[in-house]
Amino acid sequence: MGKPIMLPARYRDHHLPMRDLVGAMGQATHYLRHLNRWGLPGEDYLTKLLSADLPAGFRIRIINPLGIVIMGR
Repeated sequence: MGKPIMLPARYRDHHLPMRDLVGAMGQATHYLRHLNRWGLPGEDYLTKLLSADLPAGFRIRIINPLGIVIMGR
């Protein structure tokens, strides 16, 4: 049986996340913060890095990045 993602105990009638979920959320927000601060130099870098996989004339723009944490079995 797998490990649950929420603690069995409750605090003020709310379930609390396990350490793994808190760590994953922290890592995702860390990456999103860096993407937001990277700006135009980051967009240029990613466009050059991924140019072989992008259609001709396509340019990467970082506007409002979102993160998704997928956990489970």
